[in-house]
Amino acid sequence: MASQKGPSQTDDVSSPHVNTPLGPKQPTHAAEDDALRHNDRKPTRGSAVNKTLAKGHPVTPPAFSKNHLQPPNSVTTALSDASSAARMLLNRLKQRIAATTLLSAALTMAWRSHGRTNNELVTALRRNGVYHSERVRDVMLAVDRADFCHSNPYLDAPQTIGYNATISAPHMHASALELLLPKLTNGSHVLDIGSGSGYLTTCMAHLVGSEGVVVGIEHIPQLVNLSIANIRKNHSEMMDDGRLKIIEGDGRLGYPAAAPYNAIHVGAAAESLPQNLVDQLAVGGRMILPVNMNDTRNGQRYVQVDKISDSEIQTKDLMGVIYVPLTSVEHQIGRR
Repeated sequence: MASQKGPSQTDDVSSPHVNTPLGPKQPTHAAEDDALRHNDRKPTRGSAVNKTLAKGHPVTPPAFSKNHLQPPNSVTTALSDASSAARMLLNRLKQRIAATTLLSAALTMAWRSHGRTNNELVTALRRNGVYHSERVRDVMLAVDRADFCHSNPYLDAPQTIGYNATISAPHMHASALELLLPKLTNGSHVLDIGSGSGYLTTCMAHLVGSEGVVVGIEHIPQLVNLSIANIRKNHSEMMDDGRLKIIEGDGRLGYPAAAPYNAIHVGAAAESLPQNLVDQLAVGGRMILPVNMNDTRNGQRYVQVDKISDSEIQTKDLMGVIYVPLTSVEHQIGRR
C-alpha cells in the first residue's frame, strides 16, 4: 500500500540564508563631493570656480587615498562569508546530484519494466535486473497481478486501490521478495504489515510452503474485505488450510499471536524503527521497511533489519523511496 520514489522524482535541498552585516555608516566627504559636482559642469558666471579660473589659479581635483578605493572591513568580511557559504552549498548540491544520479541509474531500467501480460511484466523485471532468483520469477508468474490491481496491472508503477492506499509498483514487490527470499522457506512465519490488496502477502504464502504461515494485517476494513476477495479468485486453498491469514488491526503493533517471525515486510513508512516489530522478529530473521529520516535531504529510506540476537540488530540502508505513512485509520482516511 505504498508509492515509491522513481528516478524522475527529486529531493529538496534548502539554501542557507547568509546574513551579511553592512557595518556602520561610512563618513562622507562633502567638500570633495561638492567640488566634483562643480567640476563636472560648465562654470557659471559669478561662481566660486569661475572666479578662481579668472584669477589664473588652477583648480586641483580632490585627492583620493588608497582607503577610498577599498570597501570597509565589514563589507569585505561579509563578502568572504557569502563566498564560503556559496562554495559549501555548491559542494552539497554536487553530492546530492551524484547520489541521485547513482540511484536513478539503478532504478531507471526498473521503471521501464512494463508488459502487456503478467508474463511479459515478470520477464521484463528480470531482464532489467530487478531480481535474479528463479523462485521469485516462479511465484510472480503464479500470482497474476491483475487479480489484485484493477487498473494498469502490468504497468511498472504504483496504482491506487482506494482509501488513500496503493498497490506498490511491481519492481518494489520483486525487490521485497528478493530481499526476504533467504527467510521465506518451508515452515517460515511471515508478517506483512499494511497488506492492502493482498498481492505480496499471497506471493509470500506460496514461498513458505504448506507448513508456513503468512499473516497480512490491514487497518482499513474495506481493504481487508477487498484483499480476501482478491485472494479467493485463484488462491482460496491457502486461506482454507490456514497458511494465509488476513487480519484487521493496527500494524504498528505487529501481531504477537503468530510471533516470532522469520520475515517482516512493512508496506508504509514508519517515523522510526518500530521496537514492537523488532521484538516480534525471530533471531536470524529479517525485516524490510521504509523509514522516515525526518529531514529534507534524506527523506524516506528503504531499510533492511537483520536480528543477530535478542540484544543486537544490524541495519542496512538500501535506497530512497516514497511510501504512504504508517499511521492510524483516522489519519489515513482523512489525509488528502
